[in-house]
Amino acid sequence: MNTYPTTERLSADRSTRVIGATVLAAAIVLLRGLAYGVYILLAAAEPLLAVVLGTLALGCFWVAVIFGFVLKEPFAQRWHVLGASVVFILIYVVFRFIMQGVQRVMR
Repeated sequence: MNTYPTTERLSADRSTRVIGATVLAAAIVLLRGLAYGVYILLAAAEPLLAVVLGTLALGCFWVAVIFGFVLKEPFAQRWHVLGASVVFILIYVVFRFIMQGVQRVMR
């Protein structure tokens, strides 16, 4: 009994591998193209986001420090306002990590 693969079977295996490799390459190109588009949008939004979040963080920080700690005004929410400034900075840091992740996908 002959256990060696026939020519037809080898041809079918090869064509299956070629089709699979082509589909995989197309999926990779599509994913990288999508990542590039997302990166362009994030890069365009970054300066505006940095200015807005930085201004909000500094504003909250100074309101909490001036009114809550320096002037000793009855300002019960000073810790919430101070925490909001930290949240604004953390949002920007998370945004930067997302941009780095998208850059890594594009490699």
